[in-house]
Amino acid sequence: MPEWGPIGREVYERTYSRRTAAGGRETWPETVARTVDGNLALAGGGEPGEREALVEMIESFQAVPAGRHLWVSGVPGKQYLFNCHRAGWSGGLGEHAAFLFDALMVGGGVGADYTSVPETRYKQVELEIVCNHRHHDARDVAGLPTAPAGYPAVVAHDSREGWVQTLAALVSAHVHGPGAIAIDLSHIRQAGDPLKRFGGTASGPAPLAGMLREVNAVLNRQRVGMLDYMEIDHAIASCVVAGNVRRSARMSIVRWDAPGVMDFIKCKSDDGAHWSTNISVGVDDAFWLSCASGQEHANRVLGAVAEGMAANGEPGLYNLSLAAVGERGDVSSTNPCGEIPLEEWEPCNLGHINLGIRDGIPHRERARLMARFLVRATMSPDVHELQRPVLERNRRIGVGLYGVHEWMLSMGVAYSAVEHLGSARRRLDKMLRALYADVRAAARSYCDELGLPAPVKYTTIAPTGTISLLSGHTAGAHPVLARHFLRRVRYADTDPALEAYPPAMVEPCAWSKNTSVVSMLCEDPLAAKYGRLVEDAHDLTISEQLAVQDLLQDAWADNAVSYTVALPQAAPPGEVRTALLEYGPRLKGLTMFPALSRHQQPIERLTQEQYDQMSAKLRAVTAQAEDACVGAACPVR
Repeated sequence: MPEWGPIGREVYERTYSRRTAAGGRETWPETVARTVDGNLALAGGGEPGEREALVEMIESFQAVPAGRHLWVSGVPGKQYLFNCHRAGWSGGLGEHAAFLFDALMVGGGVGADYTSVPETRYKQVELEIVCNHRHHDARDVAGLPTAPAGYPAVVAHDSREGWVQTLAALVSAHVHGPGAIAIDLSHIRQAGDPLKRFGGTASGPAPLAGMLREVNAVLNRQRVGMLDYMEIDHAIASCVVAGNVRRSARMSIVRWDAPGVMDFIKCKSDDGAHWSTNISVGVDDAFWLSCASGQEHANRVLGAVAEGMAANGEPGLYNLSLAAVGERGDVSSTNPCGEIPLEEWEPCNLGHINLGIRDGIPHRERARLMARFLVRATMSPDVHELQRPVLERNRRIGVGLYGVHEWMLSMGVAYSAVEHLGSARRRLDKMLRALYADVRAAARSYCDELGLPAPVKYTTIAPTGTISLLSGHTAGAHPVLARHFLRRVRYADTDPALEAYPPAMVEPCAWSKNTSVVSMLCEDPLAAKYGRLVEDAHDLTISEQLAVQDLLQDAWADNAVSYTVALPQAAPPGEVRTALLEYGPRLKGLTMFPALSRHQQPIERLTQEQYDQMSAKLRAVTAQAEDACVGAACPVR
């Protein structure tokens, strides 16, 4: 039986356990067997004993592929194996918007570079939404019962492709005409009906109607520029809330020297605006040289970024010059969490080694097995037609790590020790480089065996989202966030799992419609096991945290490291600016997040006194939040 983390079983059942043909739910061993068999089938099988080793490794959480593999690998029909993507602009707004909508609806996250999108004036379009009055959700749609005379009608088919086609038709009308269009949503299934192919339940036609109206309103403006395109993409992402399966995640990047960058930096300063996207400013070697030489604009940008990070955690920085090293094409955007620089239309392909478990299969053998697993995933036939060329050219994989803090503690190394260039750092550096060499050698050898080009990049550090929660280990490279804290988990309002929680733990989500938030009271067990050697994120300085990211990028991750520095609530912007100047030129990505930045953030630190008071109130509620839960959050399964 698996050794679940404190909320691991609940997370698994909510997120990865599929319905069986008999109407029940998969068990964890059944999910693992399906995942492994589906992956091996992509290459016609594996080496002798590989299936058994993969099953043992994944079942016991020694290494786990990204959640997308757990959810769809081995499922009959379409297998959308890639977590995240980059939406391009080479084919214009219509192609960009359709790709974004499609990728989000199969549960992926999407990044985009908005720097060079030209300001455009589109044709004015009068839009009418049609929905038969007998439809269960007609009142929510608030449309006309039939199309008005003279309006060309587009019928939305009840499928993911049908929804994408309606958006494409609307954008086409703004580009080519006609000046009026009626979109009929009468055939969209009602809210709550099951989604057969991807799982979960339908949201009904109302979100689609709302999105089409919002996009139409933006395109009817006199001029449509960078922030307007972001608003369109946000409307699309907001629409993608289908039952208890899909949540939208995006990344928006704009270069530091782009017109309008200061407005971009401030676009999320008001709570609720552009909530579906992370934002990062793209910087390069010229930016850091300009900052050092006192150039006014560069220093204004740096100051605004530091102020934003200290105030609400946005924007981040993305180092375009470092990211381009070793790449075959333009990688001016990343996936939503920033660990994978991507070419236009490229997907990311992730799996993670749990360094927090030292027993069992040796770490280096786990690295070899996961590299082979991800190479096979690049052979998936189910990719968007725009992705096939770049996927086959790059074969990019991202073997990641989590449980890093436990790994360090098990060797007697304090998290803060990495900043000091002594024996502890040298020891970690040597082990990480050996592990990287194993991943690279295994992937190159297997690609040669399969007749594939070698991957452009091999390794990464992702936030690991729900994956780390399965076994209760620390997420990615992050330290223990807090000894005591509230962990918030989001559920669709239609999810029956909500019924298991008392009302005191549940509240409406402030940012997503049709969503509830469950607050789980948690205590981290590492403090009890390792005592004073355990430093939580709030014990560590900015520099002590960034030193670990620096080590991992230098010795392990040839893609990038997704890492968020935990700031105290009142961190001075000047202190943040100093850290950016020190580490920014040598890190591919840099993000900081202050305590209590936003209402309903995934994790909220508690003092011992607060924990004791809340524990007394919620003493009866322990099934899902008994002893601990740890880790950063990623909204993409």
